[in-house]
Amino acid sequence: MSAKKKYTALALIALVLAGCSGQAASSESGSAAASSGQRSSVTAADLATRAMGYVRPARQLVASPLNPVLVSQGETVKIQLSDTDSVKVSVTGPEHAPNSDPDVESLLSWWTVEMSDASAEIPLSLAEFNIQDRTGGIHTFQPRSDDMKEMPASLQPGQTLRFQLQTPIPAGDGIVRWAPDAQHVIAAWDYIGEFD
Repeated sequence: MSAKKKYTALALIALVLAGCSGQAASSESGSAAASSGQRSSVTAADLATRAMGYVRPARQLVASPLNPVLVSQGETVKIQLSDTDSVKVSVTGPEHAPNSDPDVESLLSWWTVEMSDASAEIPLSLAEFNIQDRTGGIHTFQPRSDDMKEMPASLQPGQTLRFQLQTPIPAGDGIVRWAPDAQHVIAAWDYIGEFD
């Protein structure tokens, strides 16, 4: 069964259950609900949307030196570097050039890092970012863009930085790690390297 058919089936089940639970709720609450004129805040459409996987948590993920986080690639994390210094960071990828070799063991891949909402100047260096692959191997990054020969030296308050980092990786899963002090990882984004 395709993913679309599964989500459609789940949505239909949610609609049926919402109808049943709506009947039960109205029969249980009787005249109290009717006299107040209030309805449930969760509608059948809400349940169908949730069943289809379109609702994301409304919370902001926060990481700190005492509370490192591992998230999915693409998620934005607010990183609390100290009591007063914070920054938002997201990492997406990997991307790579088209590959026609089914037996390739590693491929040059790149990720896009976006940093914003810094509360103070945030110093940056390549040594802060790396990859840990599924075998535990560590891969260091290089800047990807021809016009960016070096990593930006810092992020200023009010500035948004987007830059790409690249390194050869083996196929499979791994994590992109950020350690602002180049030693202690505060945030990591998981990925799957598929070369086909």
